Amino acid sequence: MTHKNMLKNRVSRLIIFTFLIISFFSLIIQMKLQHRRKSNYIKNAKVFLKTIVKLNNKELTNELFEKRIAAIKIRSDALKKIHLIKAIIVYDKEKRIVYNSSDFKEKITLLPNENECFKILKLDNTECLEYFTKLGLSSQVFGYIRIFYSLEEINQSQIFSYSFFSLFLLFIFVFLIIFQQYYLRKIFIDPLTKLEKAMQLISSKNKIGTTIKIKSNDEIESLANSFNQMSLNLKKSYEEISQSKERFHVIFNQTFQLIVLLDKDGNLLEANQTGLSFIGATENIYSGMPFWETPWWTYSKEQQEHLKNVINKVKKGEFIRFEAYYPLENGKAYVDFSVKPLFDKSGNVIQMIAEGRDITDRKIAEAQLSQAQKMEMVGTLAGGLAHDFNNLLAGILGSVSIIKMKRKLKKEFSAKEFDNYIEIIENSGDRAANLVQQLLSMSRKQELVFTKMDLNYSIKNIIKIIKGSLDKSVSFNFEFGEPAIVKADPVQMEQVFLNLCVNAAHSMTIMRPRNQKWGGKVFIQIDKYRPNEKFLSEHKEFIDGDYVRISIKDQGVGIDEKYIEKIFNPFFTTKEKGKGTGLGLAMVYSIIKQHSGYIYVNSQKGIGSEFQIYLPAVKEKAEIIEVGENEDFELTKGEGLILIVDDEEILRITVKSILEEVGYSTIMAVNGKEAIQIYEERKNEISLVLLDMVMPIMSGKDTFIELRRINPNCKIILSSGFKKDERVQAIINLGVNAFLQKPYGFKDLVNLVQKVLTS
Repeated sequence: MTHKNMLKNRVSRLIIFTFLIISFFSLIIQMKLQHRRKSNYIKNAKVFLKTIVKLNNKELTNELFEKRIAAIKIRSDALKKIHLIKAIIVYDKEKRIVYNSSDFKEKITLLPNENECFKILKLDNTECLEYFTKLGLSSQVFGYIRIFYSLEEINQSQIFSYSFFSLFLLFIFVFLIIFQQYYLRKIFIDPLTKLEKAMQLISSKNKIGTTIKIKSNDEIESLANSFNQMSLNLKKSYEEISQSKERFHVIFNQTFQLIVLLDKDGNLLEANQTGLSFIGATENIYSGMPFWETPWWTYSKEQQEHLKNVINKVKKGEFIRFEAYYPLENGKAYVDFSVKPLFDKSGNVIQMIAEGRDITDRKIAEAQLSQAQKMEMVGTLAGGLAHDFNNLLAGILGSVSIIKMKRKLKKEFSAKEFDNYIEIIENSGDRAANLVQQLLSMSRKQELVFTKMDLNYSIKNIIKIIKGSLDKSVSFNFEFGEPAIVKADPVQMEQVFLNLCVNAAHSMTIMRPRNQKWGGKVFIQIDKYRPNEKFLSEHKEFIDGDYVRISIKDQGVGIDEKYIEKIFNPFFTTKEKGKGTGLGLAMVYSIIKQHSGYIYVNSQKGIGSEFQIYLPAVKEKAEIIEVGENEDFELTKGEGLILIVDDEEILRITVKSILEEVGYSTIMAVNGKEAIQIYEERKNEISLVLLDMVMPIMSGKDTFIELRRINPNCKIILSSGFKKDERVQAIINLGVNAFLQKPYGFKDLVNLVQKVLTS
């Protein structure tokens, strides 16, 4: 059934229902009117009958008294001739019929009482009004009379009235039908049908802007005009929304940022094309999945758990920002992620939006910047390091020359004197090795490696490194205090302290005006700190908790107030041209932020500057390994053939001598290719291979792989002058038994060889 037919049926039902209601109430009114009319008619008939009986009462009475039956009959016949009187029955006082003009077939019985009464009854299907009364004068009764008065006239009148009323109702019904078919259809149904068709075009066929023409000069026309205006406005709004939606999708999908829309529980709703391309997808097939279970995060359980915690916090209305990484074939991609809540008008979280910005290039640039800064520091320290090395070499060469000279001249010297020279050489060599390792630590390029560390040792190491390279007028005031344990990258921390200490020294030397004396103290203090309410109110970015506070204060030239806000900006420097790059403090700030810390500066022009660093404290103890004095150790004899692979002849000879001194047999190779040939020939004899990492012809890594191919159980110790960084770690991950850092001494070599052979 169409909407049009439904409307017609509703109107038809409404008309019929209205007609029935009108007919019902009209019938009730008609019945009441007819009842009242009949009642009045009967009332008048009663009066009439009483009157005629009363008028004839005297004559009838006398005649009855005289028993003149003929006269009674004449009088009764005369009364019967009156219109509508159907019958007259006269009784004597003994209630015997003396006259009966009735021709009714039905038997008429005497009324049981003697009082005057009226009664409506039906005789031979004729409705009559019966009147019964006594005849007599005063209290004397001579007889009784019954008159039957016909009510057919009033009944016929009622039938006519009802017929006329029915015709009237039929006329009304026909009028309503015609009214429906023509007037209502023209005024309501046809315009509404047009309106319905127009709305169907808009809704089903998307023909927004459809209009209709209706001229009725009434509310229907006003409704049509309002509909047309609404349709045109809707078309305009739809076009604007379409353009806006198109612009949104262009921006949403073409932006370089990963954008993901989540529901309030963290389930994926929509992801832009950048995000899908990031995981190699062309369409979003992950809708409805928890975000942490999608391919963006499944590569790392740790990052999945971290994202879960983030979403739980965002559910409560927090905004969270963090860094994430993604594994690539040739490294890692770094993403700066943020997840923020979307609220309704009541302040409830209804959705979340996650954004990811690729910061891989920035991280690479920061690493390059860090490397450049490290190299700048190495250049700054070159003079001091050269000075230290010359002093150390002077001690070594001097001791060796004295020994050689005395042996050449065949001069005798005591064992104690000889031991003193040997100790000088050994201590100088250890110090030189430490200087080299510290230099490598500062200049090496690698990922952040967070570990528990005591900052006291970092400060101590840095002071030891830079003391010889700075002007002697600069001194450091630092006391080794209680443990200051943080989770940090030791190399990065040393770079922070190195930058700040060098800057402090420069502010008291090369940055002073020429007419001022150089020199001063650098005060370094480390303590534990928990911020109070006042501090937190002044530093809104601070998170309440336990911190390790490091203060580095100088007595230098200070920083002009107008430059305070710029000192952490890259390439900004207050030093003279050629004396600074403006990278140092920028790198310090970046490193501290990477460690979830804070850095502040207080400075007064001409008085000095103080840098305060706050790093989250760790309650656990750090694993600190101190290098102590060389201790005597028990010499354990060893046995077995050891293959020594190194391109440095001096080192091969030294290692050979040490190992043979404790009982091992040795065989040497100058490169990896020669080592492979020897091992293939004598693999059943060789117990262990001491392998150098950097060699010509065949590298240590390739040699290791080939040795393990020949014998998967081959025991190998890797040795290198490089610090244990990612290059060394890559070979260790292949399955090297142990790593030995160059330079190494007698005890380190012997102990490690024995440990590997017995493991």
